[in-house]
Amino acid sequence: MEQKIKKFIKHNRWFIVLYIIWLFIQVILLMNGEDRSNFWPFPTYKSDDFNDISIKAYGNVEFFVYIAIPLVLFIIAKLVGKDIKDALENN
Repeated sequence: MEQKIKKFIKHNRWFIVLYIIWLFIQVILLMNGEDRSNFWPFPTYKSDDFNDISIKAYGNVEFFVYIAIPLVLFIIAKLVGKDIKDALENN
């Protein structure tokens, strides 16, 4: 099991480093946000002024969405990528 983890880390080091940086940024935004009802970075429906984008609107929902999307995309790429490579090699 330990060898599989080391192999995974070795082959996906680029993603792990970028994801840790992304996670750090999201944690900082979460600590500075006030969890308002708006979905950050979009302004309220009442205000059409796109200069009215505040970090204070960042909250728990945004944190989980912005953390989950890269993981889901990475998992899909890993699952489908191998099949695509095999299909291209067979043709």
